Amino acid sequence: MNELTPELSEKTSQLDQPAKNLTKKQIFLLVALCLVLAGGFLFYNLSNLAQRPLLPLPSFSPGPVANASFQLKRFANAEEFQAYVSENSQDMGGFFGAGVMEQTLAAPRAAVTNIAGNMAQDKMESAPSAPDRFSTTNVQVQGIDEPDIVKTNGREIFLSTLQWWYSPLPFLREGAEVSLDGGAGQSSVEMTMPAVAPDMGVSKVAPGFMPPVGQPPTTKVLSAFPPAELAEIAQLDTTGELLLADSTLVVLGQRNGVGVLTGFNVTQPNSPTQNWQVVLKENNQLLTARLHNNKIYLVTQQYLYAGVPCPYTPLAQANGAELRIPCGDIYYPDYPTANIDITYTVMIMDPQTGQVEKTTSIVGSSSSSVLYMSPTAIYLTYNSQADMTELFYQFLAARGADLFPTTVTEKLAKLREYDLSRQAKMVELQSILEAHQRTLSADDRLRVENELRNRVQSFLAERSRDLEDTLIVKFSTDDLSTLATGAVPGQLLNQFSMDEFEGNLRVATTFGQTWTQFGQGESASDVYVLGSNLQQRGVVTDLGKGERIYAVRFLGNKGYVVTFKQIDPFYVLDLRNPDQPEKTGELKIPGYSSYLHPISNDRILGVGMENNQVKLSLFDVSDPRNPTEISKYLLDEYWTEVSSTHHAFLLDQRHNIFFLPGSKGGYVFSYVDDQLTLKKAVSQTQAQRALFIGDYLYIVGERQVTVLNESDWQAVKTLDLL
Repeated sequence: MNELTPELSEKTSQLDQPAKNLTKKQIFLLVALCLVLAGGFLFYNLSNLAQRPLLPLPSFSPGPVANASFQLKRFANAEEFQAYVSENSQDMGGFFGAGVMEQTLAAPRAAVTNIAGNMAQDKMESAPSAPDRFSTTNVQVQGIDEPDIVKTNGREIFLSTLQWWYSPLPFLREGAEVSLDGGAGQSSVEMTMPAVAPDMGVSKVAPGFMPPVGQPPTTKVLSAFPPAELAEIAQLDTTGELLLADSTLVVLGQRNGVGVLTGFNVTQPNSPTQNWQVVLKENNQLLTARLHNNKIYLVTQQYLYAGVPCPYTPLAQANGAELRIPCGDIYYPDYPTANIDITYTVMIMDPQTGQVEKTTSIVGSSSSSVLYMSPTAIYLTYNSQADMTELFYQFLAARGADLFPTTVTEKLAKLREYDLSRQAKMVELQSILEAHQRTLSADDRLRVENELRNRVQSFLAERSRDLEDTLIVKFSTDDLSTLATGAVPGQLLNQFSMDEFEGNLRVATTFGQTWTQFGQGESASDVYVLGSNLQQRGVVTDLGKGERIYAVRFLGNKGYVVTFKQIDPFYVLDLRNPDQPEKTGELKIPGYSSYLHPISNDRILGVGMENNQVKLSLFDVSDPRNPTEISKYLLDEYWTEVSSTHHAFLLDQRHNIFFLPGSKGGYVFSYVDDQLTLKKAVSQTQAQRALFIGDYLYIVGERQVTVLNESDWQAVKTLDLL
């Protein structure tokens, strides 16, 4: 290192230490300073440089294929774990991101024949009064259930009082500071809400985060059918999101700030009995869960902290035995990733006993990792961004090789080869630039600062897709073994950004937002088709230039993408040929859709916003080359919970209606004859969910449940909940 910059010889031993005291703002300023100081490189006696040979620099060609190639490895011991986390948590790549990726565990989209997310379940006519059908939670595919605050078996309704806390906060965003008086970030009395994903079976606030004022945390059991017998018949002394596995109700909640999972036998609904209870330990938090083939797929997360990070104990099982995860059972990608601060543990659990059957653990990022589940695989993603030292070297090759002396390029070439962390290389790069800057006059510095600004902008604009990658890891749902790894350029929006269909994974990403502070060009979005080995088969590029993705939905051989900045481009994709997917149609309309739901094979409903009002759009996609908005409705609401979680949406195809809640009440819309018509408005304060049993619609609100007869939309029963 002495031959690079002698004055740094005393610092060399410090370069590989994590910059734990640097804030994001300081590191951002460091990066910006490096680029400004690089102006000193861009002017250096042009006549002399013309006579000096420069080191050959590599060519750099932008393209839609991610450059990342990585494998999963396991830590050998706690020291190796600590070293990895120290390097990647302070990695420069982790501080460029302007967007925040959300954590989700999602179910995939099945074939297009499974159109309704709230598919009715037929019930055996074991009793004369048994309903012929009942709705389930709105999920992406039948057969994989997601936790929600309301569940029904067609005779009883199980209702968590968790809904009463997070529903009045439509402005809530992950990690946002929320004042107690209702204004975002404006009060001296503030709290930071946990970062939990939207569009998921995970509420904005962790289950049981705060019960209703003056009310104990409970889960209510209601006798629901027939409607005349609607009544509260039991209470459970815990609350949280719910899963219903045959006659076992699983409550995913908290008690005194500790995650608690409880299984209740509800065979006798008026007197449920507790079968088992699992308690999370060591600062572990429940992220989410799924129910598939009568097995619970549970995901917990533990924030890393100073000290020995492993082995650790995520939970105590139902039999009291602690589940310990040794260092050798924790995976990590052998590729620089952004902001590693979490250890995720995925578990397969028996819902009848609460016993954990299999586990796998892997490090991740609370601000960038996305979890997604299909019937055959679980996908975990990471963000990885360009190496600043390597990027600067490539900048010289593309825009400044004729402006730099051999001594500088030699030092930079050697720096690239050193086995140092990105953070350490950035410290050295800064010193190289400072040393050269001192050789320039004030006039030269001023000129090259302006020259640099223009050169960097064009350089980054040409390489937008190469500046940020999403790394993907694929695990088997059978035994949680590793199946494949892969990567795509850009960043994901949420769970709907990934979808597995016929063995291929479709991934929608947006690139170009992360480096805009350095003058990068337009953002845009791509859709990739990856094979079972997560290698690219086909891609559709450059959707919504200058915009980002607001909604994605994959339905069989078609895909639908909404991007937004000032107008709402609605794109239709033909994915029949995985090797040659194509954009077939585009529609530009005001506003945007943040949730897309199939009404039929050729009708898509969009739920979003326009002019600060909830907007509903019905799209005709029968001609994929000419999608049209055939009906539109602006609701006198500033927000709907459907924008935060798809679980709040209900579709009833028998009666050609759908339900969505608003801040003023609940709304039942008809789509008969391709017209959006408001059939019924129920002015409940904080309507939350709706479900149907037989031909009755149950609207669940903050303080009451209202039952509507779907033949005439008259209220037939009301139950006060307080």
